[in-house]
Amino acid sequence: MPTINAKKLCNIHGFYVGERCPICVKKQNKAYDVMRQKDKKKIYNSKRWKTVREIVILRDNLLCQQCLKDGFESIGEEVDHIEELSDRPDLAYDIDNLQLLCRACHVQKTYQEKSKRLDLTK
Repeated sequence: MPTINAKKLCNIHGFYVGERCPICVKKQNKAYDVMRQKDKKKIYNSKRWKTVREIVILRDNLLCQQCLKDGFESIGEEVDHIEELSDRPDLAYDIDNLQLLCRACHVQKTYQEKSKRLDLTK
């Protein structure tokens, strides 16, 4: 039997198809991102972060840890939270939750995390 995409009414934006009004969702996500960015700036601009970052860079010998796992060497430039900062802010300065990645690996990991997060919200 075919499914019918019934239109629903948003009191602000009119009719839409789906679970939630896409315009409302977009605005809510943007507001959340602004708030989250302020929290991240506090961490990344702190003296404690800069110290921990240097320790991780030295520990990882300036090499991208993902590239090493894949069998080759490249210079690491980004200190990355293994468990996302947004999910585990308590691990922000935990050296065991940090790794050095090259830009390409960091972009790929961030893309995969964002894609996974978007898939979970459907």
